[in-house]
Amino acid sequence: FAYPGWYWFSTYIKFDTEGEGLDALKDALDDDASLIKGQYAFTNYLTYNNTSFWTSGNNALTTLSPSQMYMINTTSDNVEVDLTGAFLDYEVVPVTINVKEGWNWIGYPVSEEVNINNAIPNAKQGDVIKSQFDGYAMYYKDYPFNNTTLTGWYGELTTLKPGRGYMYQASEDGEFSYTKGNGNGAKSNTIDYNGKNYWFADATQYP
Repeated sequence: FAYPGWYWFSTYIKFDTEGEGLDALKDALDDDASLIKGQYAFTNYLTYNNTSFWTSGNNALTTLSPSQMYMINTTSDNVEVDLTGAFLDYEVVPVTINVKEGWNWIGYPVSEEVNINNAIPNAKQGDVIKSQFDGYAMYYKDYPFNNTTLTGWYGELTTLKPGRGYMYQASEDGEFSYTKGNGNGAKSNTIDYNGKNYWFADATQYP
């Protein structure tokens, strides 16, 4: 993490327990971060009576799941997170990503870059995936356009990257597992028609 601020993070390291993974992340960050936040819970790094610690309790974040994205608020420059362990073999033991209709914080438990149409080939019409740094893409299924039909992801986001977390807007409840596939990646976020560019994703639909 190059600069202080918020980062979207996920892990592809296999831990014996999800609690062990969170402990490893806390140890790696130490006092270089002030907060680790999941979609529904968080933990703060506090100092009280000259003692520093990560908060715990009923509403505190207690696990680090490879299927989830987490936001980390760093407080120093050039923060390095070194998590040691075996890589999750998502092709042998798939990690299921469960999504609810609406926005979801999803992890990318894969140790290599995979283009988005290969990684998530069977999304639903209107699904949107957003990266912190690489833009977004929207999925179209048999979408009619200019005497043809469009199927696939269209947008700036073309490749999913290890260590990154993503926001996923699902059009309905469902689940998927990442694959490598043999596709050609996401298409351009515009299509040229009669000399004009037409957008196929609406940036106002997500935060």
